[in-house]
Amino acid sequence: MNSGNNLSIKTSTLRVLVNGAEKAEIAVSDRGLNYGDGLFETIAVFFGMPEMFQAHLQRLQKGCEQLKFPFDNWNELQNEVEQLASVASVSDRAVIKIILTRGSGGGGYQIADDCEPQRIVMLLTWPERPETPAKLRFCTTPLGCNPALAGIKHLNRLEQVMARSEWDDQLDDFDEGLMSNIQGYVVEGTMSNLFIVQEGVLITPDLNRCGVEGIMRQHVLKLAETIGIERKIALLSKDEIFEADEIFISNSLMGIRPVALLESKEFSVGPVTGQLMALIQAERA
Repeated sequence: MNSGNNLSIKTSTLRVLVNGAEKAEIAVSDRGLNYGDGLFETIAVFFGMPEMFQAHLQRLQKGCEQLKFPFDNWNELQNEVEQLASVASVSDRAVIKIILTRGSGGGGYQIADDCEPQRIVMLLTWPERPETPAKLRFCTTPLGCNPALAGIKHLNRLEQVMARSEWDDQLDDFDEGLMSNIQGYVVEGTMSNLFIVQEGVLITPDLNRCGVEGIMRQHVLKLAETIGIERKIALLSKDEIFEADEIFISNSLMGIRPVALLESKEFSVGPVTGQLMALIQAERA
């Protein structure tokens, strides 16, 4: 029976802005709804300040370029995020979610020149998560390799949806599932990036062909460099992960969460994981 330590704890929506207006409406013909033609970001807010906001905007801009997405309302978007984040200042923690869609238009998959991108900014409650180390499993649902979409957070998350359906919170005592590409190399979790430590070296999977280049992943790699931890980006097999000295996962909300169990193998919170966790906790204090 599950001990209640899973990562999929729900949030509640507090406020929504659609193109700057307080209305939760989107056209049924919107390409984001019909084709997943869009992008999203999930941002942690602490005491009214969106964490690593510029890094999230940069990834969003990169995604727009990769999808040939003509979005120009960056100043408006930034103001709307800051407006909703300021509402959350009365609480110590909240979540901002940004969704950009290409809008309506075009014949089938063809992109029309007159598409007007739509922006949605949502203020959500903070999902209360356990502080205990995570328990992981391997998923059987593979990640398809597509360098044209690698790195960005596009709206089509069907692979993650199917992978997450492989275990039941009420029956299985797992917090997160690790997904591999079609060659069998482990890439990421369904909602997190993966790190291992082997002989003091911090290693994270290569994301050039698939996977999401997480903002917290970027930050962890920078922090490791500042404190002199050797870093490596590589293809990782399941066997290599089982042989790791330390394992942890990361995303923009959890920061870093150490791993206590992978399938049936137990792990301890090691010195590298502990150092990086302490740095992030200090930044958020």
